[in-house]
Amino acid sequence: MIRNQGPLRPELGEGDVHVWLAALDQPQDRIEMFRGTLADDELARASRFRFDDLRDRYVIGKGILRDILARYCETEAQSLRFEYAPYGKPCLAAARAKSRVRFNVSHSGMLFMCAVARGIEVGIDIEQIESRKDSLKLADRFFAPREAAEIRGLPREQQLDAFYACWTRKEAYLKGKGNGLAAPLDKFEVTLRPGVAAALLSSEVEPEDATRWKLFDVTPCPGYAAALAVEGAVADVACWRWVPR
Repeated sequence: MIRNQGPLRPELGEGDVHVWLAALDQPQDRIEMFRGTLADDELARASRFRFDDLRDRYVIGKGILRDILARYCETEAQSLRFEYAPYGKPCLAAARAKSRVRFNVSHSGMLFMCAVARGIEVGIDIEQIESRKDSLKLADRFFAPREAAEIRGLPREQQLDAFYACWTRKEAYLKGKGNGLAAPLDKFEVTLRPGVAAALLSSEVEPEDATRWKLFDVTPCPGYAAALAVEGAVADVACWRWVPR
C-alpha cells in the first residue's frame, strides 16, 4: 500500500516514474483554495455539475493535479495551462514543453491517482473493486478470448481480482497511448493471473508495443486495483501519498 508522503521538491530523473495517491475528500477551505488555481475553462466545467459532491471532486482532482505538476515545473499551480490530444489525453501546454514532464490521471470512488515521468509517456488507471455478478459476461464481451477463458478457468474466489487486474492494465496502456477506450480491448492481451507480473503480452494493432510498453501493478489501498503503463525503459517507480504544502 502507498504510505510514504511525497516530497515537496521531487527529483525526476530520466526513466523515473512517480505515482501519487490522494483522497478526493478534502475540507471546504482547501476546495476553495483549489478553485482559485483553476483556469476559466475548468471553472466553467465545474459549474456544469448538478450535484455539489461531483463538483467538489472535480475541483479537488484538478487542484491536486496542478499542485503536483507545479512541484516538478517549479512554478505556481495557477500558472499551468493544459492542451489535449485528439482523444482527450491532457499534456502541459507548449510554454512548459522544455520540462518534458508527462503525466496521466485517474480517479475512482474517493481516490485520485497521478503518474508523472519525464520525456516518456505514462498511463494510469485505478478502479474501486465492486462485487459484480456480470464480471464474466463483461470479460466475454470486451476482453480477448484467451483472457476471458483464463478468468473463467480460475477458482471463483480469484475471478474478480483477475477481472480488475485485466481491466486496469488494459486501461492504463490505452490511456498511456492516448487512445482512451477508442481501441478495441480484445485486440491486445495482458497478464491477469494472481502472482504473475503485469505485462503486455501482444497487440494485433501494434505488435511492437509488447516490448515497447511496460506494465506495473500499483496497490493503492484495500478495495482498489490500479495499474501503471510506461513507454520505454524504466529506471525506477516511486509511489507516494499526496499531502498539501
